[in-house]
Amino acid sequence: MQEKALTDFISSGALHKGRMLSEDEIALLKGEGVTFAVEGYITVGGNDVVLRVGVDDLFPQSLPKVYLNDPDMLGFIPHVGPGGSICYADTEGIILNTEYPVSLLNDAVTCAAQVLEEGITGTNRVDFMDEFMVYWGRLSPSKLILSFVRPEERVRRVYAYYDSDGNCSWIAADDSSVCSFFNYDLSPMKSLTQRSAIYIPLEKAAPITPPEPDKQWTIDEVRGIVKSNVSDQNLREMQRLCKKAKIEELVVLGLPRSSGEFTLVGLLFHQVTGGHPLIGGTAKDPPEPVLILRCDPQYLWPRGGGDVNLSTVNVMVVGCGSVGGHIALALARTGIGKLTLVDYDKMELENIFRHILGRDGLGAFKTKALKAQIERKYPFVEVSTCEQDIRQIVNCELTKLNMFDLVLFATGNPTTELHFNKLLHGMEKGPLALFSWVEPYGIGGHAFLTRPGTSGCLQCLYEPADDRQAALHSRVCFAEPGRSFGKDDLGCGSRYTPYSGLDAERTAGMTVRLALDGLNGREQGNPLISWKGSKDSLEAAGFETSYRYGQSLDQMHDRRYEYVRSDCPVCGDSIR
Repeated sequence: MQEKALTDFISSGALHKGRMLSEDEIALLKGEGVTFAVEGYITVGGNDVVLRVGVDDLFPQSLPKVYLNDPDMLGFIPHVGPGGSICYADTEGIILNTEYPVSLLNDAVTCAAQVLEEGITGTNRVDFMDEFMVYWGRLSPSKLILSFVRPEERVRRVYAYYDSDGNCSWIAADDSSVCSFFNYDLSPMKSLTQRSAIYIPLEKAAPITPPEPDKQWTIDEVRGIVKSNVSDQNLREMQRLCKKAKIEELVVLGLPRSSGEFTLVGLLFHQVTGGHPLIGGTAKDPPEPVLILRCDPQYLWPRGGGDVNLSTVNVMVVGCGSVGGHIALALARTGIGKLTLVDYDKMELENIFRHILGRDGLGAFKTKALKAQIERKYPFVEVSTCEQDIRQIVNCELTKLNMFDLVLFATGNPTTELHFNKLLHGMEKGPLALFSWVEPYGIGGHAFLTRPGTSGCLQCLYEPADDRQAALHSRVCFAEPGRSFGKDDLGCGSRYTPYSGLDAERTAGMTVRLALDGLNGREQGNPLISWKGSKDSLEAAGFETSYRYGQSLDQMHDRRYEYVRSDCPVCGDSIR
């Protein structure tokens, strides 16, 4: 199929004097996985340019590969690799029309020609800055350094951390930025020594051409690039920091990208004498290129969908069971900087299929096992735990409610949660409160956000009570109110509510999204959010659904604030 597609492509005339390449000629492209290829001319900027277009065994389920036959013919331009390969398309999210392979080949040549045209005219020169790390990597740097430095627009001193063999492991502005990556575990730093280095952000002016693969920057070139691309203020600060020099000096350059972010690259100056090489000293020439991998929160959080602005937010999760466990792990991935987990239960065997811990932590407190898992997986989160009943320790130092920005309850105990709803609404400046629960038999789950001092609280979700009622009934449940859904497999003390790990995970995801909306201000009200599942299992077990279950999801969304009771004893008109 691939050979026929290329034959038809030659017939289309997209390439002048197109011809199939021989096996010997294709062998030169085998490293790219090419199995069939053609060659021909196109005209770019008035120049006749020879292109080679190849496909692999997966084509047309993969993009064609396009090469400039003479990689140096048009000079050093963006998106052309050392072997002439042309990067002409962003493959992320692209959907190929595999029914028309010749069209894929024609489009590939058209796009490649545009890349070359923009390279000749200089209109894509700024792409050098956006792709700088790729070009820097082609210098084959032998050292890779992790960076915890937050790129900023000012020159400053940073610190390089060296192991006992003299190898630099990472760079950071200070110890605290390293500690946060390791969740405040200091043990990785104990065997390392600290040496000063310098961070220099370059300005977003004329694009800087990266070094070609076989031409490292000389010391004079580095000096010229720095002096031509820093502000006067940064130049003065750089000169001040460079007054003293060591035998080995590390310089970190921050190169601005069009997105506003920075690419970091390193230069290691060896055998330094007579002062810092940036201001007149000498060193081994050229300096050694160093690959720097950004590990700072400002880089990592957004790539995973997290929000750097939440790094100072403090959240308490009360209840770390099936729903709360999923919530805790999800919150750790959002950018939230501090978590306190409260639960006195231990992880038991019968919970492994609906708890996120699975077999991990069997016999241990759920809080401690979750803390260990979070710290093993995710950086920048400080996790505290409390293995006591929240009702007994609410005024303890670790669990004072006014310490937190959000208190999230997933206890499965409405009585306890109603008590804390009243307590929080009685505070003058209480935190946001969020209550999360799952219903039996996969019929649904709910998340409810409330702001102390405003109308709409957890008590509003229950029917008005009088002195003769021993139990309250929910106004918003999906299963018929007033029924017990607990199952008993082993006798007294073994009752549980039947729902799956998928139900818990779905409820947790919905809850965390609502928590983020509340914390970042997207949600200013007190909404009740629900998801709805199938009623089949519930009815098969002999139960019925409620009136609210019969509403559509759109209706529930439109009525998410309409539960408020003016006669509520916690937040009603008489209270406010």
